Amino acid sequence: MIEGHDFAGFCTGQRQWTVVRGDCLDVIPMIPPEFRTIVAADPTYGYGSYPSDKDVTLKMLRAVKGWRTLALKGYAPDLYRWLHAAGVESVQEWIAWYPTNHACKANGNSKGLPKFHEDWAVCGETPGSGRLMRPRADHKVSQRINELHRTKNKDHARQYDPRGDAREGDVWTDPSPGIAFQARLRLHPNEMPVSLALKLVNLISEPGDYILDPFAGSFSLGVAAIRLGRRYIGIEISEEWAAQGVERLQAEAEGSTLQARKAGQMSLLGATR
Repeated sequence: MIEGHDFAGFCTGQRQWTVVRGDCLDVIPMIPPEFRTIVAADPTYGYGSYPSDKDVTLKMLRAVKGWRTLALKGYAPDLYRWLHAAGVESVQEWIAWYPTNHACKANGNSKGLPKFHEDWAVCGETPGSGRLMRPRADHKVSQRINELHRTKNKDHARQYDPRGDAREGDVWTDPSPGIAFQARLRLHPNEMPVSLALKLVNLISEPGDYILDPFAGSFSLGVAAIRLGRRYIGIEISEEWAAQGVERLQAEAEGSTLQARKAGQMSLLGATR
């Protein structure tokens, strides 16, 4: 069964986002050709997943082959198997997500070493790689580096400006939301932090681009897309999560949040997109 939240309005440009409930393998062939540009996929993987989940992911990868950009999330061994089986020959960026609260998040039931990081393999164009910035970690460290360079290599002293921002690297440390004693606040069992989603959307797209999220889950990628002025198609097979996704994105488009909406608070902006 396929149900779309005003998909017609999205196709005519009247809406910035749409949520489609159904199997992504059934929905992807229905997407108009002009929207088939960017895929950001966070499928099921790791401990507790089933073999059929990996088959679905592989079929999805084959269905979007030839799209401009693919970002795929998983543990490194899963990503390698998926990309190799799908015939993906090159990866432009490999990002390790290492949450600062990894000790709470790491699965103690996993076989072998607990996995403290998950990864994004990004294939294709990455137009935002030069604009992703982060605050410098420690001004004193930068000052000390300057002193060492001036001492050891006076003729070619390299200056590290301790002020301002630095380029974002390939290790992202955004904390995982709502885990351990905050589990009741979690919107989805595998909720992605919006801060990470914002960086990913910024990396792989430009304002106005279309982003397909075939395993939408918590719809954090949709929140990031709305904030950054991208157009978003979220596909979710679960009726429960799809309904929550519509509510969350509608709240975001109105300048509010899902939590505030559930608490009965009024949005600040009141505008819908």
